[in-house]
Amino acid sequence: MNVLNIYKPVSITPFQLIEKIKNAYSDIYDKKIAYAGRLDPMAQGVMIYLVGEEVKQRDKYQKLQKIYTTKVIFGTTTDTYDPLGTITSVNQSDINAAKKASHIFSKEYMGLLLQKYPPFSYPKINGEPMYRLAREGRLKEKDIPEKEVFVYANQVGNFREIFLNEIRSDIVHKISNVNGDFRQKEIINEWVGLENIKLIVADAQFEVSSGTYIRSLVHELGKMSGCGAIAYDITRTQVGEYRIEDSVRL
Repeated sequence: MNVLNIYKPVSITPFQLIEKIKNAYSDIYDKKIAYAGRLDPMAQGVMIYLVGEEVKQRDKYQKLQKIYTTKVIFGTTTDTYDPLGTITSVNQSDINAAKKASHIFSKEYMGLLLQKYPPFSYPKINGEPMYRLAREGRLKEKDIPEKEVFVYANQVGNFREIFLNEIRSDIVHKISNVNGDFRQKEIINEWVGLENIKLIVADAQFEVSSGTYIRSLVHELGKMSGCGAIAYDITRTQVGEYRIEDSVRL
């Protein structure tokens, strides 16, 4: 048992899941365990955990191609590009503008791309993680690094209008269950304080290279629409040959 396909639920970090794995598999409790490929606290789905000597092959597993699904919520933006962030704008959303932007996006955001890291992410600048610099207001746009990623396929469709109240309680519930210091209280107060505004939601699927940030792709789509967007309910459905239907749920 050197490679584990584990389902990571929302509100927990990949590191926090390691203790649950050790408790579930007593025969590997004393062995080294590492994960290959991070998922944000608000994301769920396939996580690959390596055990013992297999940890030395981590780079191989991290480079595997990945498939994600998400809901794109047009009409609001946050500083993290997902619900676990302070709200930076609320805009009138238009379903036709969202459809038009998505059509252009599906053609332009294909193949080899240069993608900037989202401000709230783990890469370091001069030894400090970007999320800390962003949180303290010390991160400058010009200093954010970028990297090459590859988008093999993307689909955005099934557009519909909803009201914030239809998803507000789910957002608040997921944020309140996140462990650690992620500004939860401040962010929940912002979501609770918003009026019951009308939003546009679409379903999206992305097949991408390792290291691609789905919330950043959604952020770019939101900018193209003119009303902004966040990635809601990100689910990683496949990593290489490892599929979500085969994932172990602890």
